[in-house]
Amino acid sequence: MKMAEAKQTFINGGLVSVFIVPAAMRKGWCVIIRPRLGDDSVLTSFRGETRWFRLIDAAYKAIEEIGFSSATIRTFPPQHD
Repeated sequence: MKMAEAKQTFINGGLVSVFIVPAAMRKGWCVIIRPRLGDDSVLTSFRGETRWFRLIDAAYKAIEEIGFSSATIRTFPPQHD
């Protein structure tokens, strides 16, 4: 999910939570977005590639930009409850 889409979905009440998890195959972190309906999505770049962050602080700044005021930091990808 691209940043602009995530912001709009958040404004419309369509996002439930967000997770900061280790990025696969590289050092750093990525953001997983859990929508109200459907499967989890990874935050992507403008080109549609997984957006990764070297620091947790940078990932947190991105989720604040979406509109969230908190995030769960996991050392493994989240499982759907």
